[in-house]
Amino acid sequence: MTRPRRGIGTTIVVVAVVIVVVVATMAFAVLSLQTSTPPHGTQSIASSASSSTSSPSSASTDSALVEQCTETSPGSGFGTVTAGTASPALVCVQLYYFSGTPLNVNLTGALSIQALQYTYNGSVGTPRSFSGASNFTVSVSQSQVTIGGPTNENEGTIIAYAVTAKTGASGTYQLGYLPSSSLDTWMLGAQEPEQCGYYGQLVAGNGQPNYVQPAGCITYTTTNESNSTAASSSSGTTIPGIPYQLVSGDLYFRVVGTASSQSATSSRTTAETGCMVTITTTFVNVTTTQTATEAIACAASSAGISVSGLSLCPANCNYPSPYLSGQVDISGPTPVKLDVYVNGTFDGSSTLNPTALPPGCFVNGTQTTCSTGTVATASTLTSFAYMYKGSIPNALIPAVVGDRYVVTFVATFEDGSSAIASAVVVATA
Repeated sequence: MTRPRRGIGTTIVVVAVVIVVVVATMAFAVLSLQTSTPPHGTQSIASSASSSTSSPSSASTDSALVEQCTETSPGSGFGTVTAGTASPALVCVQLYYFSGTPLNVNLTGALSIQALQYTYNGSVGTPRSFSGASNFTVSVSQSQVTIGGPTNENEGTIIAYAVTAKTGASGTYQLGYLPSSSLDTWMLGAQEPEQCGYYGQLVAGNGQPNYVQPAGCITYTTTNESNSTAASSSSGTTIPGIPYQLVSGDLYFRVVGTASSQSATSSRTTAETGCMVTITTTFVNVTTTQTATEAIACAASSAGISVSGLSLCPANCNYPSPYLSGQVDISGPTPVKLDVYVNGTFDGSSTLNPTALPPGCFVNGTQTTCSTGTVATASTLTSFAYMYKGSIPNALIPAVVGDRYVVTFVATFEDGSSAIASAVVVATA
C-alpha cells in the first residue's frame, strides 16, 4: 500500500526522507541501543530521547499502572496534561505493528518532553530546542515490548506512563511519542493517521515559560474500511474502531487516554465531644499538601444548611481577588451568624437576621448601618437563601489555579444551636 502524503491542519509540513541503508552500520547501531539482545529474526528500535525515567527491569509489566488507564479520558492526541509534584499524571497508548517480522520496541524514552524557545538579537529570532525531561520523573508500565510478526504478537498492548513534576518545575512543554524511531510512526486519528512534531502539551507549576511552538502534521491517503474485527488484506490491515487500513511495516499508536495529576484528594473525619465538633481535612493539591483541623463549637439542632454554586476566582475578578462566592441555603430557628472556614482556617463571620439591634441600626448583608431616628426591625425568617460573597484567608493567598479548597460554613441560630456544611471548590481562572 503506497502512502502519498499530504499536510493536515493549518500548517503544511514538507518532509523529505533520504534513506541511506548501510547494513553493517545499522546492525551495529541497533545492537548498541538495546539493553538486551532481541530474539533472532526480530527487528529492534529504540528511542534515544533523554528522560528521567524509572521503569521495571526487563519486560515485566506494572499491571497496577496499566489498570489506571481505565480512569483516563480519551481525546484528540494527548491534549493538555498537567503534572503535579504530589501525584502523577497518566498517559496511556496502544501499540500496533503489522509485519511478518516481530519488532522489539524500547519504551523507556518513548515519551518525549521537548521545549522550543526563541532567543532574539534585535528583531531576529533564533530557535533553540532542548529536552525538558529533567524536570519530570517518568515511570513506564514496561521497559520494552516485542510486537507483530506472523502471529501478530502483542498487538494492541497498552503502555502506561506516569509523569510527576519535580519540585520547583514550571513550564509548558511539547509532548511527543517515539520521535527517534527509525520507522514511520503514526498516531491513529479518528479519520486518518497523523505524524506530528508533537501530540500534546505537558504543564508543570504555573505553566510558565511556555515552550510550545506551532507545528503541523502529515498524513497519507487512506482506504476507508467498515469492520468490527482485525482483518488483513494485500493492501493493509484494519483494526476495530479505525476506519482505514494500517500499512504493513509502519508503527502505530492509539491514545487510550490521559489524566492530569489529581488536583486534590480530600478526606474528612468528624469527632463529636459534647458540644464540640472537630473536623480534620486532609487534601493534596497540585502544589501543596495540607492537613487542616477545624474545632467548632456546636449544639444539637434540627436546623440544616447546604451550599451550592460555590466558585473561586483566583485573580483578575470583577470583585477584589481572590473572590469566593456561593449560595448558602439555611433552614431552622432564626439564624444569627454564619462563620466561614477555608482549608480549616477561620475566614470571618457574617451577621444574619439579628434579633436585637441598637436603635437606628439595621443590617444589609454583612454590614450594620445605623442612622438617628431609625429603628431596625428584627427578621424572623427561618428558611432562606443567603448569597455569600467574600475572599479566602490571607495565609492562602495567592489562590492557585487548579488547586482545591475546602470551604466550611457554620450557622449559629437564635436558640444557640448550630449547623455545618462543607463543599470543595477548584480555583478557576
